[in-house]
Amino acid sequence: MERELYEVMDWAAVEEIVYSESADPHAILGPHKTDKGILVQAFFPGRDRVLLQRGKTKMPMELADESGFFACLIPGEKESLRYQFILPEADGSETVAEDPYRFMPELPEVELRKFKAGESTAAHTFLGAHEKKMGGVSGIRFAVFAPNAMRVSVVGDFNNWDGRV
Repeated sequence: MERELYEVMDWAAVEEIVYSESADPHAILGPHKTDKGILVQAFFPGRDRVLLQRGKTKMPMELADESGFFACLIPGEKESLRYQFILPEADGSETVAEDPYRFMPELPEVELRKFKAGESTAAHTFLGAHEKKMGGVSGIRFAVFAPNAMRVSVVGDFNNWDGRV
């Protein structure tokens, strides 16, 4: 692994992701600004190869942990990036995947405070599953309020029914 990449990674946080113990996966997964550039990290259990695609450029991500934790450092970048993951398949095909961690959580702070106080009449507008388009990407935004939960997962065909992803 490149020394610069190794030095900008938070290895304790990587382990929290690998063992499904992270209270805030957004704090490590997705793109993050560092003094060396943009660090992109992703978790794809069972994969041994992932590429990051920006426009027509594909760059390999480093397998930072054999469990399927990948990372790459894009030196010199200062702004958040538009990118996709390219997942090579055994049959030679490739699956293109958006990074949900590229988008920040959107719970409205004012409404969340009202909800916690038992005064919200709009919880249905920000909790649960809602169709959403963000940054030109269509999908489903899912939010749940579970302050005492050890873990919350959304599973389906889109993640091979793996609650860690």
